[in-house]
Amino acid sequence: MAGRSAKAFGPSSALKLVSAAEIANEPGLYDDDTYRTLFRNMAGGLREGDAKLKIGPCAVTTGRSERYARSVECLRGLEGSYDFLNIHTYAEVEGYPTWRRSYPEDPKIDYLRRVNQLIEWRDRNAPGKEVRVTEFGWDASTKPAPASGTFAKWTGSTETEQARYLVRSFLLFSKLDVSRAYIFFFDDKDEPQVHGSSGLTRNGRPKPAFHAGRPPVQDAGRTIGSGASSRRSPGRCSSTSMSTATMPTGGSGPCGRRRGRAGEGGSSWAPIG
Repeated sequence: MAGRSAKAFGPSSALKLVSAAEIANEPGLYDDDTYRTLFRNMAGGLREGDAKLKIGPCAVTTGRSERYARSVECLRGLEGSYDFLNIHTYAEVEGYPTWRRSYPEDPKIDYLRRVNQLIEWRDRNAPGKEVRVTEFGWDASTKPAPASGTFAKWTGSTETEQARYLVRSFLLFSKLDVSRAYIFFFDDKDEPQVHGSSGLTRNGRPKPAFHAGRPPVQDAGRTIGSGASSRRSPGRCSSTSMSTATMPTGGSGPCGRRRGRAGEGGSSWAPIG
């Protein structure tokens, strides 16, 4: 199945809809050995279907494996099976019951530190592989938290804060050796809860974050990328892409273009599993 999908939709196909595949977005309850077996076999099938398709694992961490990320250590010895490592990072000050988030530069949180740690691991153990941030964002609802239930104490950001923090995140990621960054997510329904109001649009209507993100993204490959080149290896001045990690193939991104504007021919990536 993985091979047939890659052959039908990958960069070598007539459709060219998918340029990259992530094998399981978040690993859930798989243990490391089970995930390693799953990853090795699915990556093999994808490679057989389209050798040009870029392959990455589920979200990884340099720490211990947990429900939402596998330890990157479980990929040792499989360097030939993947092209990029990916990480989900959120500016959380605390988790349940508030899920309160801070600004991206806050030194008290691990928002950027986690990305830097993965880059350092990559440099030591898998040089040449890309690092992608495949989820980041801020919830911004116009509604108060519900009076009761799981999200009764949920604390969101304002729409202005969401817009500012997303733009500042792209600028910060552009200084790191991050090849692509994906906002989670594109359109929301104004739900006052975790991942319920983090869209660039709300019910199809642009939020401030939609408009705020256009200038830095359009300039990413020109101004931001060149300005950050000294922080990267020689010749590796990549730009940051504004996109969404929730729409697997095609469609319009927040700049009114097909997603994947920076370096991947306008195609998107597809989470598998």
